[in-house]
Amino acid sequence: MTDTWIDWMEAETDTGSWIALDGSEHIGTVFCRDDEWGGVWTTPDGATLYLAETHADAENAMEAFECGIDEGDESPQWIHPRPGRDQGWTASKVKGGFYRHGRSPDERFAIATVKPARSGSLVWVAALDGERIGGWFYSAREAMHCIDSSACVPRQD
Repeated sequence: MTDTWIDWMEAETDTGSWIALDGSEHIGTVFCRDDEWGGVWTTPDGATLYLAETHADAENAMEAFECGIDEGDESPQWIHPRPGRDQGWTASKVKGGFYRHGRSPDERFAIATVKPARSGSLVWVAALDGERIGGWFYSAREAMHCIDSSACVPRQD
């Protein structure tokens, strides 16, 4: 049992990911990749940390996630940063938004972008090498979580 109170909301993805909420704020995601469960947490100071170990099911990954938050960002539950990924997001000078270099889920080099929707509405979109990922996001941070967790799948429309 942990001291941290986190609300878990099932994400609308084919992978069955879970979104960690602190009140109404999206603070992380527990996700499945290759039949193993991992997690990503954005700390209060904005650092992106990943669970150090994968788990057999979502429940164990959520428990490790909560323990890691209880222990803080220096907990052995977390790794800084995930190997093979550049966790830094850079503000874009063109059209607003953010970008980062990194690796796609199949480990090829990729550019991830998060930017405001063209419609001018207050929603954000996420893309990996120009291919839209996930749905609409209500904040840049939420879209970044989607890409960082690799829990999102390309849109099928």
